Amino acid sequence: MNIMTTELKIKNFIDENHHIKNLAYALLAVYLVLITLDYSGDYLINNIFTDIQNLIRKAIPLLFIILSIFSIINIKKLKLLSNSGLVILSILLVVFLYGTIIGLKENYWINVLNDARCIIPLLFIPVLLSFTESKLRNLKLIIIYTILVLLLSKLLLSQLNHVIIYGYLSWKVLLKNSVYLIIPMTYLYLLNINKENPINKWHVILIFLLSWGIFEGSSRLFILNIILITAILFFKANSLKKYFVILIAILFAYVGYSYKNDSLIYKILLPSKSTRLIEPAPAPNLLQGDYFDRSLNHRQVQAKSILSRLEMKPIVGYGLGYFNENYSDYYLLKYPYLLELDMPNFISKIGLFFGVIYTLTWVFFLFKGLKYVYQSNSKAIDSTFLICIFVIYLNSFFQTAHSTIFFWTIFSFSFVILFKKKENLNFNA
Repeated sequence: MNIMTTELKIKNFIDENHHIKNLAYALLAVYLVLITLDYSGDYLINNIFTDIQNLIRKAIPLLFIILSIFSIINIKKLKLLSNSGLVILSILLVVFLYGTIIGLKENYWINVLNDARCIIPLLFIPVLLSFTESKLRNLKLIIIYTILVLLLSKLLLSQLNHVIIYGYLSWKVLLKNSVYLIIPMTYLYLLNINKENPINKWHVILIFLLSWGIFEGSSRLFILNIILITAILFFKANSLKKYFVILIAILFAYVGYSYKNDSLIYKILLPSKSTRLIEPAPAPNLLQGDYFDRSLNHRQVQAKSILSRLEMKPIVGYGLGYFNENYSDYYLLKYPYLLELDMPNFISKIGLFFGVIYTLTWVFFLFKGLKYVYQSNSKAIDSTFLICIFVIYLNSFFQTAHSTIFFWTIFSFSFVILFKKKENLNFNA
C-alpha cells in the first residue's frame, strides 16, 4: 500500500510539474541527436573526432537509464495505445525475451546482451505517449534534420578529403548508413507533392543532394529503395505533382550513375590529370562483374550458414548472440553475431515458430502503416516515418539495420504514430 501511495505521489508530482516533463523532453531530444551521430558518424567521427565519439558512447547509456526511469513512472500511459498496439508490443517483447533466454543458456552472455540491447528504444514508448502532438512533431524534426545535416556534411567532407589526398573523387561514400538519407528525402518529397503546397526550389536542391548521397553508397539495394519510395509517393501524389515525382526519380537515376568516368558531372568535378596523385579506378558495375560477384557470393555464403542453423534447430533456434565460429573470420569482429542478412539471421536465432509470428506481426504493422500513408488527411511527417520504416525493414533482409538501436528508435516513433489513440489528423502538420 505504501509503495502504491509513493508511486501515486511521484506521478502526481510529475503531472503537476511541467519542468519535469520538459526535462524528459530535452533529454530525449539530446538522445536523438547523439544516437544519430553515433550510428551515422562512423569513420568520420571515429578517426577525426575521437574524444567526441568517446563522450557520446558514455552519454548514451546514461540517457538510457534516466529516460527508462521516466518511462517506468509513465507506464500507465500505455493505456493510450489501441488493443492491437498492445498486442504487437507484447509480441515483440516476448520474442526478444525468448531469444535472450535461449541465448543466455547457449551463448556468450556479453554477445547476448549486446544483441538484445537494440530494442532499448521500446522502453521510451511511455515517454513518447506522454508528450503532446506538437512536442512529438519537434522530436521527429530533430531526427530528420540531424540526419540531413550530418550525413550531407560527411558526404561533402569525405569527398573533399579524398580529392586532397588522392586527387580525385571517391566512388563510394557513407556505406550502410546511406539508407537513412531516405528519411529527410521522403519528408521533402511529401511536402512537395501535396497540391496545397507549391514546389520549393530549395527542397528540390536538397532532394538532389540527398539522392546523390544515397547513390554514393554504391549499393543495388539503395537503388531499389529509391525506386520503392518513388513508387509509393507516385500513388500518394495528386494533380500535376505526380510529374514532379517522376522528374526527381529520373534525376536520382542520373545522379546514381554520374560517377562513371565517362559521365559529364564526373568530368567537370574531377581535377585535371596534372593534379592527381594516382589515376582513379573506374567505378565498378553494380549489376555485373567482379564487384557484383563478390558481393553476391558473400551473401550466398551467409545464406548457407543460416539455412544450416535452421536445419539443425528449426523450432527452438540458437538464441540471441549466436555466431558460427567456422564462418569466415567473423569471430575476430567486435559484433560477430551480426550478418548482412540481418532478418534471416535473426529468425535463425529465435527459431521458425517465433520467426513466423514475428514476421506476421511485422507484415501487419507495415501494411497498417501504408494504409495510414494513403489516407487523405495523413500527416506528412508521420507518413515519412511509416514509409521509411517499411523500406528500412525490407533493407534488413540484405543489410544490417534491424539489429541497430537507431532502427528501433525510428520504429518507436512509427509505433506511436499508428497505435496512439488520436483525432483530427492534418496532412500539412
